[in-house]
Amino acid sequence: MINKIITSKGVIDIIIPADARTADNGELYIICPICSPERKPAHQNERKLAINMRKQPRPWRCNHCGEGGYVIDDDYMKNAKFKPIISDLHLQPLSNGLISWFWNKRGISVPTLRAMNISMSIEGMKQMRVPPEQEHLKDQWIQRKCINFKYFKDNVLINIKYRDQYKNFKMIVDASKTIYNIDSFKGKKKGIITEGEIDVLSYIEAGLADEYGIGSVPNGATITPREKEQYENTGIMTVMSDANLEYLDSVIDELKDIEIFYLATDDDPPGIKLREELARRLGKERCRYIKFSDYNNSEGKPINDPNELLVEKGPDALAATIDASLPFPIDGISVSSDYWDIVEKYYDHGGLKGIPTGFPALDPYFNWMKGWLYVQSGYPNSGKSSFMYNLIAASIVLYKWKWGIYSPENYPIENIIATFAEIFTGKSLDKTSQRRLSKIEYNDIVNNFMNKYLFFLNDDEGYTPEDLREVKKTLIRQHGIVGFYTDPWSSLIHNYRSQDNEDKYLEHELSKEVRFTTHNDIINVISHHPKTPVAVDKAPTVFSLTGGKVWWIKAYSIFCIHRRHSDDWKNMVTEFHVQKNKDFKAAGELTSPVDPPTFSFDIANRRFYGQRADDLSVRDYFPFKTYHEANQAMFEGF
Repeated sequence: MINKIITSKGVIDIIIPADARTADNGELYIICPICSPERKPAHQNERKLAINMRKQPRPWRCNHCGEGGYVIDDDYMKNAKFKPIISDLHLQPLSNGLISWFWNKRGISVPTLRAMNISMSIEGMKQMRVPPEQEHLKDQWIQRKCINFKYFKDNVLINIKYRDQYKNFKMIVDASKTIYNIDSFKGKKKGIITEGEIDVLSYIEAGLADEYGIGSVPNGATITPREKEQYENTGIMTVMSDANLEYLDSVIDELKDIEIFYLATDDDPPGIKLREELARRLGKERCRYIKFSDYNNSEGKPINDPNELLVEKGPDALAATIDASLPFPIDGISVSSDYWDIVEKYYDHGGLKGIPTGFPALDPYFNWMKGWLYVQSGYPNSGKSSFMYNLIAASIVLYKWKWGIYSPENYPIENIIATFAEIFTGKSLDKTSQRRLSKIEYNDIVNNFMNKYLFFLNDDEGYTPEDLREVKKTLIRQHGIVGFYTDPWSSLIHNYRSQDNEDKYLEHELSKEVRFTTHNDIINVISHHPKTPVAVDKAPTVFSLTGGKVWWIKAYSIFCIHRRHSDDWKNMVTEFHVQKNKDFKAAGELTSPVDPPTFSFDIANRRFYGQRADDLSVRDYFPFKTYHEANQAMFEGF
């Protein structure tokens, strides 16, 4: 059987016989293909390379040259978190022309290029960017000379980014992704994260590689037209859609020992979005950011990124950006000037605006605000959980948000999964339904879509509020959740301290919830039941909740889902009452108690549809037909 090992001389084939005899310790000894050819003839046939055949993956080490690793076979490739590149890629040393380009145009020297193992190759590249004289080649695949930025993990090649002269990029299809130069963070206490590989080379050129781990994201953040419009109108980057940080999930634990990160992303809207989301995932308390627009180029225009600063001002100026970096405002002691970047934009553009839910009927009254604690109430059988699932589903389709859900009243979890499958597809799982979801569709929605965005908590032993906050923190760091839904508050384990009454306990826990929510910049929704009266014709207020005064004081937004005729399954008209918004300008005005937005509920697919005031039986709107067809097209410009 032919296997492969990765060595300093490249990928080498080795043969392990099917009937191979091993030593008592389970090791198979073979001739080392790395060092044996270079040894004296009398020693070339000595079996110095040992393979442990009892372990999987199978480790190997040469007892002469000292090289080692794991045998690459089918099982290894199937189970490896980071899959090595083992095919022949036909890479070449950089040409003299490219070496000159790096130095003359980018300020990158030969020692830095060698240290980072930069090479070149000829590749088929889709021409997304072309010069005016080659406009006829736009969107075509053309053979181009490319720079190779190699992605290593634990010194093993796992991917390559190719860049042609017109800044067209590609990576190896289906190969693993991680932070470029991730191995440089090992054993370091400080790290620099940039938006591009050449920016990594720039900080290495500035002489910071010994003290700092220096890496780049493999792909920059994508920004939607709506996010760009919001930024241009307000000067504030409101992160609405997913920032594509999946590559961070697999290495987040490896970065836990970094005490401070310097975020050196581009100073444009996509770069600012990336910076904000990286800080949220890594923890703002250990992040600082570099504002490159504070520096001007020779023409007096703001500089945008590390390499431009290197070229314009030199390596010492780039190294000095670390000391000039700015902290993210976080909870604790601060002074007003720490917030100047934010409050200046508030002044220039008129403040922050919320993110629409996808239901236009709610736009004047209810919008998502990151960093807010939301409280949801409503009597039993009013559709609280179902409405919240609809709001979550819309946010996933529109913005690719990830959510954590702890909803034990609706367990087992497979029931919640089935509900979301119906909401996403607009179809029913009922065998008798004419709009039944096919098995292929069901498999696709569960295994290829929902599993990327929804994280369900099990309920074996239950959680205290503090336990749940720790779970939320883990989900933020490891998976980048934007929202969390607790349904309901009463399902948590509440350990009242002997000296506390219920209100004091509640005030203590909700204060912690608020601090956690603002600090981690998430949408934190807690459902809480009011006491059920004899008549339910009027929607309950927050003061119908146990500890209502405390909820009123602590929550940033309070909304109620109410069904006047909860005992009549033929009348599914549902009201949405907004009873508190901390910031009317940003999130919306309060609804009228007598004339709130109304929705109808379709039992077949668990969806809520907005209603016209003159005819409650007419469906005039739903955020998306199915998750397939939506394709982020709900708002103009998406």
